Parts: sequence; C-alpha cells; structure tokens
Amino acid sequence: RHAVAPDRDRMAIILGLIYGLGEVFNIFSGIGQKDQSRQNR
Repeated sequence: RHAVAPDRDRMAIILGLIYGLGEVFNIFSGIGQKDQSRQNR
C-alpha cells in the first residue's frame, strides 16, 4: 500500500518539496541580496 503513493500523497509530497525549495530559495536570495545589489539586477 505504501509502495505506490496515492495522488493525494503525491500532491502533498510535491507541494511540500516546492514549499521547502521556496523557503531555501528565499533564504539564499536574502543572503545573496548583498552581493546581487552591486549588479542591481
């Protein structure tokens, strides 16, 4: 049963991964803001 994840579990996992990546991206962007501020991108 747990071998193949249902659509609900898949959606939860995918959304969780996207949310996690978003959090990490925000942290990295916040840290890199100082360096990127010079490029003024």
